[in-house]
Amino acid sequence: MESIQHLEFSQSPIETIHPDAFDLIPSVKKISLTGTKLPGVPEAIFSLKTLACLNMSDTDVPPGVEFTFWPGSRNRNSSAVQLITSGSNMTLLRDRDLCGFPNLQELHMDRCHLEILLGSPFICLKKLQVLSLQANKVPALNKATLKGLTGLLRLNLTRNRLTVFDGTNILIPLMSLRILDISFNSIQQLRVDKPLNSSLEVLLANHNEIKKWTPPIFSRMTELKLLDLGHNEIAVLDNEMFGDLNGILNVSLNFNPWDCYSCYLNNLHNVLDNHQVECGRCAVCKVPEEQQGYPVRNIAWREEECVAVDFYRVYAVPGILCIMSAAVLVYGAYKCRWYFIYVPLYLKVGIRSYRRRVNVKNYEWDAFVSYNASDSDWVHNVLLPKLESPPLKFRLCVAERDFIPGIPITENICQAITQSRVCLFVLSPAFCRSRWCMFELRLAQHELSDSERSDGLIVVKKEEVRESEMTHALLFLTKSRTCIEVPPPDATERRNTFFWLQLQAALQRENSSSILRF
Repeated sequence: MESIQHLEFSQSPIETIHPDAFDLIPSVKKISLTGTKLPGVPEAIFSLKTLACLNMSDTDVPPGVEFTFWPGSRNRNSSAVQLITSGSNMTLLRDRDLCGFPNLQELHMDRCHLEILLGSPFICLKKLQVLSLQANKVPALNKATLKGLTGLLRLNLTRNRLTVFDGTNILIPLMSLRILDISFNSIQQLRVDKPLNSSLEVLLANHNEIKKWTPPIFSRMTELKLLDLGHNEIAVLDNEMFGDLNGILNVSLNFNPWDCYSCYLNNLHNVLDNHQVECGRCAVCKVPEEQQGYPVRNIAWREEECVAVDFYRVYAVPGILCIMSAAVLVYGAYKCRWYFIYVPLYLKVGIRSYRRRVNVKNYEWDAFVSYNASDSDWVHNVLLPKLESPPLKFRLCVAERDFIPGIPITENICQAITQSRVCLFVLSPAFCRSRWCMFELRLAQHELSDSERSDGLIVVKKEEVRESEMTHALLFLTKSRTCIEVPPPDATERRNTFFWLQLQAALQRENSSSILRF
């Protein structure tokens, strides 16, 4: 019995095997226990030093019992290089479940009803070259699932329940993988999140539900030589997808529902021309309806309608120029926004002031006083009491007191200028910064020049104003006529007296003998 090398118990109702059952056949190389009722790998095989193949396919595991790979002590390893459990009833693999078989080179676990792969069940199989898990119920794989399979050359995952092909999770742990079969699944999405140092040469992804993919996917598999994407749902091969296939020696896109009215039909023509397809009707049109069933090769590409428009020349450049022009106009309008308000007001005021001048024979005011709100205290507490009190009794118009409520402020300003013999402007830095003050100054210049009262504009410098703060018109005004300067607080009595005499002379009415005495 010691010379027995092949032991077979096929379709035997064996339920248990004694741990010492194989002691008399220590040289056995292959044991076949197919169709038995064993609940797992028998402990007896771990004592066999020459065992190369263990076949436990179609094991009828009793209901409620999980198939086990580690009966007895976990310190014992099998010498087997091939393990077959295909067709055996097992729903899950636990973490490190196969660590009792560190010498395995082939592992076949097809048709096992596998659904759950916990942790890293294959982590100890450094020598494994072929792993077949076809016709199971595996829904997804993660990085931990395939950890440890550094020597794996072929992986068969066909006929499972995969919906996503995550190349990062599958290919990164499998550095030596050459052939990957993920056909006959329900894959809709292809994903590779980072560059791969992959040795993959053959990828079979036919008979899935792939409609399109977002490159780069296959271009990251630098050693890929054969790609099968037949029997999917791909209708259009756009430019990015077409570019992702460059460099692959053999590409199959047979039996997809092609849109032959697509402007990307030329890409499909290129693939069919560059990759020999013996089957003439393996690539046929699905749409449009009138071309359904026609070979794609026989449908001409609509070149005249589909030639790409130079987007940058036709759209981008004019669009950028329009945006830049609009930005310049908006910026200019913002910087000159006051003038857009001023021009219509200026025209409106000019028309109304002309009508009033025709009817005005006597002036209601001796002077209209224009000033900034920051100078209000000086105007009301110093200027007005001095000029409106006896013996002068000048009639002065000021906005806060004399403007008529309820009518537009521009109308009030226009009436005040028209009905005043002269206009007195209290000049200060705040006055120069005020849009309304400068508006009053421009209206006064216009009104006085039109009514032949060009000498009726009086400028009182309350504070020193730098030329850089003045507009061109105001600078010209201060340069072309004498301005009256308000004395500083520490000025002498003689200097103050001279200021009031100057102001009185400028405001003096015709035929008036009122003299300000100090």
